[in-house]
Amino acid sequence: DLAYHPLPEGWVGFVADGKTVAMRRIELPADLRTLSAEELSRRLLQPFRGEIERAKRLRILASGPLEAVDFHALPFGGDVLLAGRPVVYGLDLPVLASTKPPGRHALLVTDPREDLPGALAENRAVRGRLEAGSHPWNTEELKNDQASAAAVLDRLPEADLLHYAGHGTFSGLGGWDSSLRLAQGTSLTLGDFLALDRVPAWVVLSACNAGQTSTETPVQSLGLAHAFLLAGSRSVVASTRLANDRQMPEFFAEL
Repeated sequence: DLAYHPLPEGWVGFVADGKTVAMRRIELPADLRTLSAEELSRRLLQPFRGEIERAKRLRILASGPLEAVDFHALPFGGDVLLAGRPVVYGLDLPVLASTKPPGRHALLVTDPREDLPGALAENRAVRGRLEAGSHPWNTEELKNDQASAAAVLDRLPEADLLHYAGHGTFSGLGGWDSSLRLAQGTSLTLGDFLALDRVPAWVVLSACNAGQTSTETPVQSLGLAHAFLLAGSRSVVASTRLANDRQMPEFFAEL
């Protein structure tokens, strides 16, 4: 675990491996946008170089303006940090026990507003990967005008994996009006997902801003990805900013 927290003057970073904890003081300007990726790496990662190089998996816990930093994409060891080990972003949430162990039922919700040709290509690639191999998934599709809010809510509790390829929005105070746009002019907000009795164990939101939170509220804000985690999902993959429709298919098929 690699955690950062502000002090009255400067920052402090902690690294923990389950046996020991080390601490380093870190100097950062008020506006992180003045620093290049190389300089961010020098200040945030290099003080923990030895521990990071030994890590098989790295979990980042950041706060405040550091939540906007793509730690996984910072240069490290001649490449980006993610090239050497998986990088995940942890939230201080309990692991909820599920009464039903996850199976292999995937729900693919694709291009509900019928304006993302890349989403259709992504659907074909992802479905092909899921249905291949020695342990294929049972896949179900809601595509184009079939993917209304009512249809998604009806099938979502039975899914073990949700792959949504469409539009996402981040809006409202603290992100509370954020939504996934669906067919027939409908949408689902994070409140809809929080109200479900069961959510998929694994969620992939291939949509703009689906993982975004706000740094303008006095407490931690929510985004669509966080709603699924709070409702009981084990893992969520989502973008914290705008996503390129034509670059998504290859990326998510590989994922």
